[in-house]
Amino acid sequence: MCVQRLLTVPLIGIPRLQSSEASPVSSDSSRDD
Repeated sequence: MCVQRLLTVPLIGIPRLQSSEASPVSSDSSRDD
């Protein structure tokens, strides 16, 4: 189960980082997380 979480976190984080680069507003919400 731990392995699945480790894989899920980066999978969700990668698209978030890409979208934050496109819009600076996204980067602000990711910082809150």
